[in-house]
Amino acid sequence: MKRPPRGYPADHSRTDLLRHRSLIAARPLGCEEWLHTPEAVARVLSAAADLDALLMWLVRNVKRAP
Repeated sequence: MKRPPRGYPADHSRTDLLRHRSLIAARPLGCEEWLHTPEAVARVLSAAADLDALLMWLVRNVKRAP
């Protein structure tokens, strides 16, 4: 995206961030031995739960474009 989204001024203080269309948060889990055991579900769910704080921050602070 070369310009900020529609509804935002070109000189918005966060234009560099407004141009992004997506956000990815990841944690490498590798291909450890536990990946092929029943323990894998618990580990993956735990890693996903760690992202909860980020998700809640986004919900509170990121508003829809005007």
